[in-house]
Amino acid sequence: MISCNLSNPTPDLRDELATSEDPIFALCGENNRNKEVEDIVDNPNFVFESDPNYTSVFLFDAEGNAVIVNSWEECRHYVVGNWIYKEKSSDMILYLYFVIILVFVVFIYKKLNFK
Repeated sequence: MISCNLSNPTPDLRDELATSEDPIFALCGENNRNKEVEDIVDNPNFVFESDPNYTSVFLFDAEGNAVIVNSWEECRHYVVGNWIYKEKSSDMILYLYFVIILVFVVFIYKKLNFK
């Protein structure tokens, strides 16, 4: 099961991200593998190794695309490429209200037409 440690950030975490000088540490945590950090070139065939001891992180880019990263190295790669966390809960609530109202209107319309 995937657990995303940024799926519902606390206000303290949002403040930390906004004021952090090191967004990699703020978003990805500490590099516990003690591996030397290598720069990964833009290689479409590169595959990141999943780290079973790493808590998955949910990241978004400027266009709203989402990715779940499963290792510190992968998280660092995406954060360096400007993938940052953005809270999307307000957008989801508006979408949910729209869907509920649409379903209600369709239901009423069909009820009135069948009588």
